[in-house]
Amino acid sequence: MTEARQIQKMTDWLGRLRPVQMRGLLLLAGGVTGFSFAPFYLFPLLAISFPLLLLALPRAPRLWTAYAYGWYFGFGQFFTGLIWIATAFEVDDRYPAAAGYLAVGGLAIVLAIFSGLATAACWKLFHTKDPKKHALPMTLTFVVIWSLSEWLRGHAFTGFPWNLTGYVWGFSDIMLQTTALWGVYGLGVFTLFLALIPYLLIQLPTKSGYRMMGVAVIIIGGMAVYGMAQLSTPTQFNDAVKLKIIQANINQQDKWDPAKKADNFLKYLRMSKSPPAQGITHVIWPETSVIYFLDTDDSRRFLISDVLNENSVLMAGYPRVQRSPEFQAWNSLAEVDHEGNVRNIYDKYHLVPFGEYTPDFLSDSLSFLGLGMMVEGFSYSRGTGIRTLHAS
Repeated sequence: MTEARQIQKMTDWLGRLRPVQMRGLLLLAGGVTGFSFAPFYLFPLLAISFPLLLLALPRAPRLWTAYAYGWYFGFGQFFTGLIWIATAFEVDDRYPAAAGYLAVGGLAIVLAIFSGLATAACWKLFHTKDPKKHALPMTLTFVVIWSLSEWLRGHAFTGFPWNLTGYVWGFSDIMLQTTALWGVYGLGVFTLFLALIPYLLIQLPTKSGYRMMGVAVIIIGGMAVYGMAQLSTPTQFNDAVKLKIIQANINQQDKWDPAKKADNFLKYLRMSKSPPAQGITHVIWPETSVIYFLDTDDSRRFLISDVLNENSVLMAGYPRVQRSPEFQAWNSLAEVDHEGNVRNIYDKYHLVPFGEYTPDFLSDSLSFLGLGMMVEGFSYSRGTGIRTLHAS
């Protein structure tokens, strides 16, 4: 009974909050969820923030307020989850350090629209219903709508699928295995339902709450058993392929420094060389690891060929440009063989908005927030489409 009274006091307190106070609370709750993702992985925080959002939602007096509740929650989540982007602005001396935080805020403003639409849709469906009597249908509906909003966010304007709910399991190879069945969006559905179990315990009768806890145990147990079974299956290796993956750990600011790009390139070359006895067939460098135009720079390709063994290839990310009839640039991948020839080029198709390009209809209005391109002063163009490179 004591616990029931404490829960009732908490819900009564929420009911006494004015909309502006509720928005502040949800902004804080959303900010807390950012710590559920890498590198912290404090995923139990989801079981505090999302139940709070769902408890607040029926108390919204109108549709716009319900939207605002979700928007403030989403803004807090994306601002804390994307704060790392601010460090990218240290690359360009034209912008003060504060511009990075303005850029993160501008991006969070846009992304939070998806969260607001999710809470508005859920409120529209349930605002006339008793939250306690319809707790389970409301929870399931919210899970579906929120997951759909994540899918939409991951695909609209080429998509920005950052901090999807399913990512909170990134620390556990076992729990991630079920993505083989339903992808990260499906994993997010189950994760969000688990996070809302405390909400169901508050709203449902005691026996029904225990049933929901049982369902949660079954879901977690099932995911764990499936994951362990998957990982216990022996991995089948292709003995004809031996990869050497290079990560030179070059500071982002140094990476784009014209005075240091030659040293960075030589560092990758030194790390890539290996004796023929190792039988390395493919050397792989990261995205935009080469700040040279590999497809036209014969001298750099010659240096690459010098570190490759016969019949081996190197795949490296680099910026590809075309200067006529109009200037265009692509975030590309080149496959270079041991003779220095370019065998394949792939131009990235799924670009990250604000990171690799600025949408035309937003570029002017958001430029004052520092959301312009920070990579050599241009926006990348989208490639012709997704395709598979058959490196040999």
